Amino acid sequence: MAAIPARLGDRYEWMRLTLSELSFEAGDWDTARCCLASTETGQLLIFRRLREAELALGIGDLDTAAHSLVELEPVVASSLQPQWIGLLGSLLAELALREGDLLAARTTVAKTLYRLKDGNEETVRIARVSAVGAWVEAEIARHARDRGDTAGKRDAINRTRGHVQSLRDYARAGGPVERAWRTVGTAELTRARGRSDPAEWLRAAKRWDAIVRPYQGAIARWRATAALIELGDLMAAANAAYAGLQTARSLGSTWLLNEFTTLVERSALDLTTHGPRERASEERQPSLSRTAR
Repeated sequence: MAAIPARLGDRYEWMRLTLSELSFEAGDWDTARCCLASTETGQLLIFRRLREAELALGIGDLDTAAHSLVELEPVVASSLQPQWIGLLGSLLAELALREGDLLAARTTVAKTLYRLKDGNEETVRIARVSAVGAWVEAEIARHARDRGDTAGKRDAINRTRGHVQSLRDYARAGGPVERAWRTVGTAELTRARGRSDPAEWLRAAKRWDAIVRPYQGAIARWRATAALIELGDLMAAANAAYAGLQTARSLGSTWLLNEFTTLVERSALDLTTHGPRERASEERQPSLSRTAR
């Protein structure tokens, strides 16, 4: 920012938005919010609206996220830029998921992956969409299982498996971010099959920790907490919940804080003594990963 003075106009605004994006990833959401540019035209408008939408989704403000994303859809529909197509598709699918429209989320993932199919150099973008796709299919499989819909469950599991295979390919071709998304997909596959593996979720959390992506790490710990509760390991669940709650609170992620709070209260987890031992506890988690794979 010091190297690009404000008098350079669009370049300065682009750098502000880049700083906003990187700050969001690194967990400094105050800076991410402060660096949102005020531009209303061209590529900068797309960039700003995507930054606003991702921050709003992270916080839990679905109305603001929807407003930004709906405005962008017709604009990005004519774009050939993978960075816009991939992020918009990921955010739209996540919005649909959080609003409970699973089929819309599935359709969005499929359309986005189709548009990105020739973007082999954009593995980071495609990996994120595929990981969201695995999340979508795991939710669909869960709902099908609850309804006794065997065919629907089987179809969703197969679709999850397809996303995970794609994620493995991207991980081989890409770097640490793609490998982190692969671990998320692998964990989602265990959830789709009906027996969410806490070891896989904690492995995903550590992948995100290693590249300083606290928000994604907290989401993985939320899933790990739920899986550990299902296994009856309440001490380990409390440890995972403690770490996740701390992160969600520091970020200002209201929706994730509420998800953790619900799990803690519903299972009467005691968080008063487990926090400092969270990492040691993670090392001893029971693994279902042999059957999951």
